Amino acid sequence: MRTLELSIKGLTEDQLRRERDSRRGPALVTALLIASLIVLGQAPPVEQPIVSVSPEAVDFGNFVVGSSSAVRSISITSASARSFRTRVSVDSENSTDFKSETDCATLVPQATCYVAIQFTPHTVGNQATRMTVTDEDGGVLAQVDVTGVGVPKPGGPPADRPSDPVPVPAVPAEPQVTRPPPDPEVDEPPDVRPEIRVNRTIVDFAARQIGSTSEPERIRLLNPGPARFSAGYVLSGNEGTHFLVSGCDGGSGSFYFGEDCMLDVRFRPQSGGPHDAAINIRETTNDGRPVDDSILATIELHGRGLSAAVDVTPTQLDFREPNPSRQRVIVRNSGEIQVRVYGADITGPDENRFRADANACRAQPLDSGGQCAITVSHSVSSSPRHTAGMVVNHSAGHSAEISLYWEPAPVPAFAIEPQSLAFGTVQANDQSVQTLTLTNVGNAVATNINATFLGGNGGQFQVDNGCQGVTIQPQGRCSIAVTFKPTRAGSFSSTLTVFTANFTASFSVPVNGQGEQQVVIQ
Repeated sequence: MRTLELSIKGLTEDQLRRERDSRRGPALVTALLIASLIVLGQAPPVEQPIVSVSPEAVDFGNFVVGSSSAVRSISITSASARSFRTRVSVDSENSTDFKSETDCATLVPQATCYVAIQFTPHTVGNQATRMTVTDEDGGVLAQVDVTGVGVPKPGGPPADRPSDPVPVPAVPAEPQVTRPPPDPEVDEPPDVRPEIRVNRTIVDFAARQIGSTSEPERIRLLNPGPARFSAGYVLSGNEGTHFLVSGCDGGSGSFYFGEDCMLDVRFRPQSGGPHDAAINIRETTNDGRPVDDSILATIELHGRGLSAAVDVTPTQLDFREPNPSRQRVIVRNSGEIQVRVYGADITGPDENRFRADANACRAQPLDSGGQCAITVSHSVSSSPRHTAGMVVNHSAGHSAEISLYWEPAPVPAFAIEPQSLAFGTVQANDQSVQTLTLTNVGNAVATNINATFLGGNGGQFQVDNGCQGVTIQPQGRCSIAVTFKPTRAGSFSSTLTVFTANFTASFSVPVNGQGEQQVVIQ
């Protein structure tokens, strides 16, 4: 660039150094003036816009009259702390040989815009113009000298102008430049490689809930060079499924100099945790295949998925005795984002025997780690068992399920054989003995078993309780002996009742016998 600047301006290195020092003078004076105004208590003037241009000069070299060069790019970058409007103009002299287009308008701090310029000589000889960048007040911000040489067509008719070097039109405050003789063999621009510029190389998305989609982040792709080519993008990386990319005609098509397109990138996490991917821009063939392995530009994509989860404890409520008839389910936000509990529904064969109160959970959302309680109550009935299920509905996705169960408490039960006793006729003061077999047919242990006669005539019968003081397991057995000993003649009956101490099990056995008076022969 330094050699080009010396060549275009026709200066020696010492002359160029003195010229740059002379440009610093006004800036130094301005700084001293502002400092003086501050000391005197006066407000300094509004900051003047500052820009930098690249390149600082453009030389197209030799081109056959009537032919056009490749388009060249000039970037204009704001170095100011405020926004301002710009205007780009080309000197009218020889302006027909230099065509320009620009997207420059309002420049925000650190922003860059571009000017596309092309050389089409109409006459033989040196051609020169100057591109000037001004602000909204007409102040000159930067200037770029643009030069080129028109040469005659090989073997063509005599040119309208002599082919001798022609002086470049004088530019104020700049020395005149004389070009070397035209080279008729040079009529094509040098080979150029495709180039892509992006306004963002890293896109960081805010953390999002799994399954939700962000607003699009826009990325501008610009072809700043003279090459015309096709380009496409590829979303690479194992985490690419978490990002959605669209725009730029689906990632294919020709890019001309100065042309741009916009990519829209969205983040849609499919799982929790960090997710990283990259958009690689490559030169492609017309059918979309990469030309080679080279990458023209890369945009890094970063995001983090936030998981939403709810845990319930316990997942089963057992209302059998001795458990209470009112129990609680704790609902906890085990995820990373706030969730809401909408309520609890009970369904199943015996849903009407259970009731859920979820008002405490519906009152307000749960932050990460927060919890609330749902109260579940049960009412008993004569049914052998109750079953149902409770579903807790919330914003975290899958509903939580809790099973509900009740059945009567296990108790012993008696079966006695035979189920009645008939002693027939027994002489008064004699006795007859029969045995009963008791079986525990319940589902709990039987203890403290009693046996007694209830009703009249109990004194005619006696019981020998072999089950008293014995623990009878389910399906276990014991024996009870019953004696009929009439004290006189007559018909006698009574009821033997066998029961546990708290009457959780009982059984009754009817008994009867006939007493006969003994006849004494004198």
